[in-house]
Amino acid sequence: MRYTLGLDMGPTSIGWAAIKMDESGNPIGFLRFSNLDDGFAIGSRIFPAGIDNINQGQKEVPKNKKRREKRSVRRRLRRSRTRRKRLIKLLQEQEFIPTKEFELKGFLEDEHLPKKEKSNYPYKLRVKALEQKIELSELGRILLHINKRRGFKSNRKQEAKDSEAGKIKEAISCLKAELGSKTVGQFWAEKLDKNPLDPIRNRYGNYTWIAQRDDYKTELNLIWKKQSLFYPRVLTDTLLSRVESILFDQIPFELSNTKKRDVIGRCSLISGQSRAEMNSRLSQQFRLLQKVNDLRVNTDGDERSLEKEEREKLITELSVSRERSFTQIRKLLGWSNDTWINLEYEANKKIKGNEIDSKLAGTKVFTKKIWLAQSEETKDGIWKLIQEYINNRIGKIELLAEIKNTYGLEPKELDSIDKINEPVGTLNFSERAIKRLLPYMYEGFDLYTAIGKAGFIKKWSSKKTLLLPTKSNGFDIRNPVVSTVLFQLRKVVNA
Repeated sequence: MRYTLGLDMGPTSIGWAAIKMDESGNPIGFLRFSNLDDGFAIGSRIFPAGIDNINQGQKEVPKNKKRREKRSVRRRLRRSRTRRKRLIKLLQEQEFIPTKEFELKGFLEDEHLPKKEKSNYPYKLRVKALEQKIELSELGRILLHINKRRGFKSNRKQEAKDSEAGKIKEAISCLKAELGSKTVGQFWAEKLDKNPLDPIRNRYGNYTWIAQRDDYKTELNLIWKKQSLFYPRVLTDTLLSRVESILFDQIPFELSNTKKRDVIGRCSLISGQSRAEMNSRLSQQFRLLQKVNDLRVNTDGDERSLEKEEREKLITELSVSRERSFTQIRKLLGWSNDTWINLEYEANKKIKGNEIDSKLAGTKVFTKKIWLAQSEETKDGIWKLIQEYINNRIGKIELLAEIKNTYGLEPKELDSIDKINEPVGTLNFSERAIKRLLPYMYEGFDLYTAIGKAGFIKKWSSKKTLLLPTKSNGFDIRNPVVSTVLFQLRKVVNA
């Protein structure tokens, strides 16, 4: 007998009911269990939430948060120890510091100094090194001290907007204003002379001063330049490069292709292919078309998809807009204010547009009129150049010259390029899969239909039971609540 399984899913429970259907697809009552004469196929499954403190707003935390934080601390300490060992080995090779273990321990702990002077000593050395000749062992002590506190450097591709990020930015600006022409070492030496108890480190989220990695790098270069006058054969540019590499290099945030497949996930349509990232124009256009093709409206009492002219007009508008509210869409397409739109509900009042093209078509960059007049090849070429600039592979002058010489375009305001960031996130499909799907999506087919027309096998239609929602089965769900619910849903459906 035909039936429909109804599901009501929440974060801690799943309600379900099996409804009998007649030949016309109309409900005719609850399905009964085959082994119970009077038992209806209806019930609920209760389970613990995938996070702690469920429904408590900002107090909600994933169950693995503590484990993840402790792992992060272990990783940071391990990298710090490795960096220190590499620096000590290099300094011993150059005979800057003792090689014997007991002598090295005394050297690192400044045993020759009174206890009161130990905390101040490295900063005084750093000031002295800028003004006069010092011993190579003292230079080694300076390098080990810089290694301990080497300055802040963010790995973020785009600026965070939380309160902590604002405090960090303000603390960096405060220190820059205080430094003037002084180095970080000179600044703290003066502070500690006035008040030896003045804390150097920021504690408990109270950001007072934050030095950047470049501040320390500048100080090292000034010290090296001064001391190389006295030790020209020892303090070479080659040795400086090795020291700088140990002290200041940071593990790149960019993932290799292999890591991308493991961390980001793989395409659910083409085996082995990495998922497409949202920082490509192809991904942006795919998401835009998917939403537009899913739109259904009710203007004359009947539900319908968009007419060809309506669809083209909306696609053009969204292609140069970051987002558009449903109120704006009604006005654009000439619908009445009470027109029903299927994707509109309390938590969703807008449709996302093309995040990349909307920035490049801004009034301070290339403007809508100029950007829409360009070919797709030109748009792709300009965006790839801007990505090179965002990721510090080319300079601003080189970027602007390349855009002007190759494409004959110039931004209206030169500084506008600095405010452009790459969108973050990924799709479920690879670029190869998207390229096969897009021709059908441009024709107006929804995603499910396009997958069939592009020749992909609709895996789920041939399955008798639901698979585990794991990465190996095409799922890459980061939300612990959703993941928990899907695992429990599988148990209900497959029962």
